[in-house]
Amino acid sequence: MVTFSIQYQNIGPSDIYVLEGGGSNLDVTITSGTSLIQQVKSPLCEIAVAMASLGPGDNATAVTPGCWSGFQYQLLQAGSIQVQMTLGWSNGIGKGAGSIQITADFALG
Repeated sequence: MVTFSIQYQNIGPSDIYVLEGGGSNLDVTITSGTSLIQQVKSPLCEIAVAMASLGPGDNATAVTPGCWSGFQYQLLQAGSIQVQMTLGWSNGIGKGAGSIQITADFALG
């Protein structure tokens, strides 16, 4: 199975809030190489979801998909794919939410 993860750091002046536990603040869209990887159903897990604060200078890691997604990515054959990832966060009160988009190429196999 294939999972995607990003380690990131809060470089802002105040706390931000991100999903912790059963969920992810990372969304992935495969933009090329879709014949190499396939989304397959998987059982959902029961796991608590919480918002966690990330202070200035703190690091965290976001992973997707997880058991909360209801699917996994299965590698069909070796090759390269291009992925568009969106990492999101909140200021904790529903306003000022932000996100960043990242495009990456991966060699799988």
